[in-house]
Amino acid sequence: MIVRELPDGLLCFRQLDHAALSGLLGDHWGSDVFPTWIPGDSVRLAVRRHDAGWPELDAVSTVDPETGRPLDYRTIGLDDRLDVAERSVARIAAIDPYAGWLVSRHFASFMEGSDAPEAIRWVVDQVGRRAGMLARSRARVGRDALHPHVLEANLDWLQLLDAVSLALCHDWNAWESRPTALEYGEETGVFRYRRVGSSGASIEGALAPWPFVAGRVVGKIPAVALPRATWESAEALGEAWEAAEEVDVEVALIAG
Repeated sequence: MIVRELPDGLLCFRQLDHAALSGLLGDHWGSDVFPTWIPGDSVRLAVRRHDAGWPELDAVSTVDPETGRPLDYRTIGLDDRLDVAERSVARIAAIDPYAGWLVSRHFASFMEGSDAPEAIRWVVDQVGRRAGMLARSRARVGRDALHPHVLEANLDWLQLLDAVSLALCHDWNAWESRPTALEYGEETGVFRYRRVGSSGASIEGALAPWPFVAGRVVGKIPAVALPRATWESAEALGEAWEAAEEVDVEVALIAG
């Protein structure tokens, strides 16, 4: 879950809806400068479904005992993080092993800085599993898709669109990427996002460089609007969640 504070309440976004927004952006990917994805179907699946392991947590109202607010992707415990990562990789790899490779690398990147033994074991285990995913992918995606430059660029772009979707959901003022692929090759650059306009249910941002075909990308993402409150238990939060209104947040992204 993604939780954004408003002056009068909280907007809660389910992770699958956030990932679907990443996928909507991905549907517009490719321009005179940025290449279309190789292999397109596999990368689109990874972008749109990278959080496939979240529904079990998003369906359960869990309270942070320190704050009384809903737990989100930044505050859940390590065990839950690993469970989400494991389910996400397994579910996507079962559909498309190349997409599973991308999702595995995506989640492993969040764990690699951890010194927790469980996280280290998971990261190490994924190395062998990813080798198997690529071996199973060879016949279906072609040799070009397995080139290291292609694999790394596809991971970069998955993580770029994930971050831009987060920027829109959180209504960040600004965000800057790590060095990110600009092509299927060695050239990299820094992507910069900035807020253009914002109200509770409408957000517009700008991104540069601009990797999309259209000059403006628009969409909607559903969110649950909770009151600005704290809850003493999961049961109390669950009752508030059931009574809450679901709203569509309109999002727009322009070049700049």
